[in-house]
Amino acid sequence: MGAKLEKIYKIVEEKTGTVGRMKLAQLTKISKNDAVDMPDTQEAVARFIRIAQDIVGKNIEDLLK
Repeated sequence: MGAKLEKIYKIVEEKTGTVGRMKLAQLTKISKNDAVDMPDTQEAVARFIRIAQDIVGKNIEDLLK
C-alpha cells in the first residue's frame, strides 16, 4: 500500500530536499507516513503527481517507472 505515493515523496525529496517534501505534505495535507499507509488509488496518485510536478518544476512520471 502507498508504494507509488512513497516513491513520489522520495522523488520530491531527492530533487528539492526537505523543504520540498514538507511542501508536498502541506499541499496534499497527507504526511509521508500517512501516504505509505494509504492505498495507491488512481485519484490520489494523480493528485500527488500534479502537486509534485509543481514543486519540482518538471514532469516526474518517467521517474516513477
